[in-house]
Amino acid sequence: MQIRKYIEHSLYAIAIQLAFILLPSTNAFIGFIAASFLFLGREMAQAENRYIKMYTNGRRQGTMRWWKVLTPEVWNVDSLIWDLMVPVIITAAIAYWV
Repeated sequence: MQIRKYIEHSLYAIAIQLAFILLPSTNAFIGFIAASFLFLGREMAQAENRYIKMYTNGRRQGTMRWWKVLTPEVWNVDSLIWDLMVPVIITAAIAYWV
């Protein structure tokens, strides 16, 4: 079920942010940055895997450059909005209000 996955991603982001809030020398903004970059890295890794499946017949190549991940065909709106933007917006709102 897709909605469960989306809720889980947001809860993971909140948990990461909460861990940074509870540390004595950090704050909610650092938790926001950590959660945002974690999910950005995750989405970039998934886009890389989609690129490999689409353009290299499933074989990872050592000559693949990092900017190949930015190919628009390997991104989808669903992953950008629900897997990346929703956790980022939620943690940004928490960082703003805390």
